[in-house]
Amino acid sequence: MFPRPLRHFSRLSARAQTALLGLLTGLAGLLALAVPPLANLEADVGLDWLFRLRGPRPAPPQAVVVSIDRASSRRFGLPNVPRKWPRRYHADLVDRLTALGARAIVFDIRFADPHDPAGDAALAAAMRRSGRVLLFEYLETDNGPGLHVERRVPPIEPLRSAALATAPFALPKVPEQIRQAWLYKAAAGSRPTLPVVALFTHCRSAWPALLARAAAAGLADLPPADASPDRFAQALRERLVARPAAARRLQRALAAAPTDGPGGQCLRQLAATLAAPPAIFLDYYGPPRAVRTLPYYQVVEGMTRARLDDATVFVGFSEQLQPEQKDGFYTAFTRADGLDISGVEIMATTFANLVEGRWVRPLPAAGRLAVVIAFGLLAAALAWHTRGYRTLAATGALAAAWLALAWAAFALRGLWLPLTTPLLLQLPLALTLALVGHYRLSHRQQQVLREQVRPFLPPEVIDPATDAAQLAERLRDRELEAACLASDVYDYTRRIEHLSPAQAKALMDRYWHALFQAVHARQGRVMDVAGDGMLALWLAEQGPAAACRDAAQGARAIAEWLAAGGPAALPTRLGLHFGPVALGTVGDGHQLQLRAVGDTVNTVSRIEQANRLLGTRLLASAAVVAHLDGMATRWLGEFRLAGRTRPVSLYELPVAPLPERLLAGFQAALARYREEGPAAALAEFEALARRFQDGPSRFFAELCRHQAAAGTSPATWRMVSLVAK
Repeated sequence: MFPRPLRHFSRLSARAQTALLGLLTGLAGLLALAVPPLANLEADVGLDWLFRLRGPRPAPPQAVVVSIDRASSRRFGLPNVPRKWPRRYHADLVDRLTALGARAIVFDIRFADPHDPAGDAALAAAMRRSGRVLLFEYLETDNGPGLHVERRVPPIEPLRSAALATAPFALPKVPEQIRQAWLYKAAAGSRPTLPVVALFTHCRSAWPALLARAAAAGLADLPPADASPDRFAQALRERLVARPAAARRLQRALAAAPTDGPGGQCLRQLAATLAAPPAIFLDYYGPPRAVRTLPYYQVVEGMTRARLDDATVFVGFSEQLQPEQKDGFYTAFTRADGLDISGVEIMATTFANLVEGRWVRPLPAAGRLAVVIAFGLLAAALAWHTRGYRTLAATGALAAAWLALAWAAFALRGLWLPLTTPLLLQLPLALTLALVGHYRLSHRQQQVLREQVRPFLPPEVIDPATDAAQLAERLRDRELEAACLASDVYDYTRRIEHLSPAQAKALMDRYWHALFQAVHARQGRVMDVAGDGMLALWLAEQGPAAACRDAAQGARAIAEWLAAGGPAALPTRLGLHFGPVALGTVGDGHQLQLRAVGDTVNTVSRIEQANRLLGTRLLASAAVVAHLDGMATRWLGEFRLAGRTRPVSLYELPVAPLPERLLAGFQAALARYREEGPAAALAEFEALARRFQDGPSRFFAELCRHQAAAGTSPATWRMVSLVAK
């Protein structure tokens, strides 16, 4: 009943016991990290917990959002749809933001279609005057069989040529949370996305120092300092990926750069961005509008007078009310009223993460493996070496300490430690394994103690109750449903008449060992053994389906063992039935035996005996077969068994698959027999018996001959096909 490593657990040393429990707990953690449904919990649950525990944190002032919202639409008398706004308003916005000193202006608006020519020209002119405007580049997806291609759709002319640069920014529009953002989009030729291009524009004054350090690190063929920021970022990234050694030298040189002044800070920011993975986990700052947000109309109308000299501004749709939000994405900070974070704020959040050089960093694979193994060993040691309330206190303290450590690492450094795997899987598993181990150890100690004192104390003191007595006490005066299995060896007397008593006992020991093992392996209980017959029981404590399925599997296992042959494989007939039984004990205080009685027990014995007439090995009643989904059976008809007035519908459970022609032919012949009579079905049964040597077909052929000669009335053979005597 216990896994193999725990069967001899009590014989191990204390150190070995702790190591084994820790190993099992650690391996469970490794499996959880590798299997997608469990591994996904770290992102679906664990990361959410960390964000909620940490709460909001201040966003850097370098990221600012200018929101196109309901208030601005009403102010200008325009529809609350950004793509329908006349572009002359955007021209005024660009001029105003440029006057306020914004380092870069990023439009998260699709300009793929022409509008009013005058408005398009006004926006293009404002963009040229500003020289710092970045436009969104739409990615159009082409999907086909085994094909996924993303085609770039740039803004219209003259906006594209007037922009400092264009770049994509794609987010998956899926029901799950948005946790990651692309920095370099592989499907778009590994081009940098808008947040990366915005950072390079923001830090354009640091390009000469960056190029000088890159050349000193051995990187040649670099883009010029007057290149567009998208081409500059892409070319530099490609050189670093192609030459890892030079990239490491450059990273060390940039890490040693002085941090005082904006130039030094920019070098650090650019270095972190160039070394970042293609996609990062976003470190959100809080609920919607956690990034500083200015309404569009306030900027255009001069209501905002604060300087934006150290800021990059992102322009896009962003609402304050959930019903108005059309461009929202579900995140860990989605508000209780359902307001999601807008796409433009996610873009600004990505940029802000790059400015800080901080995003959510999961542990590397090796680090995660080391964490779950170490946690498993520690949890197992605490659970094993404590008892009772101390176990709960120790493991609770471990859970609280790990939660505090994970929170601190996340809040201070953005480091993402595994959370759900240690706390929701490994800790409960360590407690369960320790409980099982303690039980096995206690059981072993009791056995040893009993063996040591057995010669000195009466048996009733050592063994106050047998398993049968305990079960009888629990089930006393109760009627239960159960699946019953009856077996009997045919021709038993002839087979043992030439054997000595010792030989007969050895033969039956091997025989009963095989049958008992098949019953016990399927959670059954052998209730009675009389001579060469056995009665086994499966109580329907978990429902009829489980009891019938286990009983049928046990019977099939016995039948397959018998069919395989062997010295102890005596020819045996088997019967299965399901119904109510009454349990009771017989015996005195020195020996108790549990007995099952009732019509179900009598009926299963008659079903087993019907095998002799039908030429079968394993028969089951309809009460059992009704719960055997997926198991091969053959209906043989309705039979009135000896001692019963009501017919029983019987099925054969074949050991080996029966030919399809036999099954179809037998059912057709049986239907003809029941509808038209024995004379009509005789020839079909005889043909099946000759061709397939089939016992039931042979039985029905003989029955048809007898009934046809006797002139059996239709009422008799339609009501019941056999009286088994």
